[in-house]
Amino acid sequence: MRHPRFVRAGAAVVIAVCALAVGALGRQPEPASATLADVPAAISSGVSSAASKGITQYVAVIDRATGQLVGSTANCHTPVASESLFKLFEAAYYLRAYGGSLPAGLSNELRYMIAYSDDAIASKYWRADITGNIASVYGLSNTYNNPSRPGYWGATRVSACDMATFMWRMSNDPLVAGWLMDAMRGSTTYGSDGFNQYFGWNTLDGDHGAKQGWGNDSSWTGGPAIHSVGFSDKLLGAVLSTGPDNSATFAAMRDASTFTTKQVVAASRANPPSIPGYDNPTSAVGAFEQSGTVYFDGWAFDGNNLAWAMPVTVSIDGGASSTSTIAALPSPELAAMGIPGNHRFFAAWSPTNTGYHRACLNLPNYGAGSAQYGVSCIDVYVQEHPERDDPQGYVTGTTVSADGIVKVTGYAYDPSNLYASTATWLAWDGRLVGTPIANAATPSLAPYGIPGAHGIQASFAAATGGPHQLCLYVVNIGFGKNVWTSCRTVTVPPESIYDPRGDFTITDSAGGITAVGWAFDQSAFGTPVTIMWTVDGTVTAYSSASLPSEYLYPYGVGGQHGVLTRLNAGPGKHSVCMFAINFGSGTDQLTTCRDVTVS
Repeated sequence: MRHPRFVRAGAAVVIAVCALAVGALGRQPEPASATLADVPAAISSGVSSAASKGITQYVAVIDRATGQLVGSTANCHTPVASESLFKLFEAAYYLRAYGGSLPAGLSNELRYMIAYSDDAIASKYWRADITGNIASVYGLSNTYNNPSRPGYWGATRVSACDMATFMWRMSNDPLVAGWLMDAMRGSTTYGSDGFNQYFGWNTLDGDHGAKQGWGNDSSWTGGPAIHSVGFSDKLLGAVLSTGPDNSATFAAMRDASTFTTKQVVAASRANPPSIPGYDNPTSAVGAFEQSGTVYFDGWAFDGNNLAWAMPVTVSIDGGASSTSTIAALPSPELAAMGIPGNHRFFAAWSPTNTGYHRACLNLPNYGAGSAQYGVSCIDVYVQEHPERDDPQGYVTGTTVSADGIVKVTGYAYDPSNLYASTATWLAWDGRLVGTPIANAATPSLAPYGIPGAHGIQASFAAATGGPHQLCLYVVNIGFGKNVWTSCRTVTVPPESIYDPRGDFTITDSAGGITAVGWAFDQSAFGTPVTIMWTVDGTVTAYSSASLPSEYLYPYGVGGQHGVLTRLNAGPGKHSVCMFAINFGSGTDQLTTCRDVTVS
């Protein structure tokens, strides 16, 4: 591994810092006025910045002290897919169901679900009536189950205004507020699936909490979605985002969410420090190239608000390529010159060709002054590296649990950047079942000169038993290409697959159809199964099998799995069918069809 080779542009950092020091030394930061009245302008600034990158943001912000809406976008009532924001509803539902005091085991699981945005726990405790219950309790007019995606909690429809309203009313609900807001304060940098959830409300300082959501299923999001809901010392709010159908925009969407959130929160905090005379953004940057990746290290701030975390875009070769970041890292070199705050940034860029490249900074403006484009320019030389190669990866182990859950371990890394966490795909018989980030500890690779954390840990539910092919696909960084790196055969015992089961009878057919029956899934006895009902092949209703079912006890089936549903149907003969929606291993099942004549 070659040592980092600094390019000649590094000298520009020293010159720029010294020039700044001459003007700034001896000046004390001064307060600048900022109140909640500044929030709408901050929202507009953030949303406009996102729109310039093809990202649509939906924003609503409420005063935490008064409950007043202090700013929102015109589209704040537009329903979008909730993704993992639904987990807030799920936690609130169970807290209210248990009178604010959860059983210890359930409390631990739901707290982990909120902090790590864990999907398995959300699916385990999902109920069809959660969304409607919470929407009714908290008065959410644009929140509802997506009728075209039954059983998929991430498809639940929410709006930014509804999420902000939920946060305010939840924060004043004595059964929910203490537990849920504390759980949101524990939101982690990475989710349990390895996704980077350090964006938006999760990046704030001081008293804050967040719940994040993300996804890229075009059937209910229409493309990538990045959502952040949370609170600061003064505000409660939601910054929801949708983007073009291109998963590469996730990083840009995270940055845009963070930018808007920090703009809004900075505007709410009175008297941010400032330095008179520095109205325009000020910056400096250095760079070095290592193993095909160029790293930029610098700082940027606006003298009108030194509490602002400035978004920074590094534009390469006149905009032919770019990389974005936030200037929010500690900057002790500036603090030594009387400039408080965190203003350092770090960014990486993977070039596709060698030779000289021109890199310049594009910086937005805060308050007086103007945005700066094409400033602090440097030249970076990218040379050939014989050690460049395609990414490497291997599935080191698989296990199958008694209930059909497949657990996968392995590793993946890219020689172009051994400190980067690599994105991977897992395919099961050619079908995508996971997109884990290779970021778990890998001490086994260190003896081979591979630093960093590159471990893969993932799990998914098998649909059928028997032999299956599991393959690992690793996404390239820098030079090289994406590659399938490893495949292996995994045998799932047929007895570990639990399809849902159910049956029903018709008890009344006068003026409609009354169906009474039961359904359960052995993968999750404690979770009510969602039933989809069809009449003559048309979906007519959904219901939850959650009524008492003592008649199942003699067969060893505990819990409540009964269902009673009234179906609309006109006079004449009809065919009624019950579909049970699967949990865990197995697949959705058509359990029973019965003919009935409605009088």
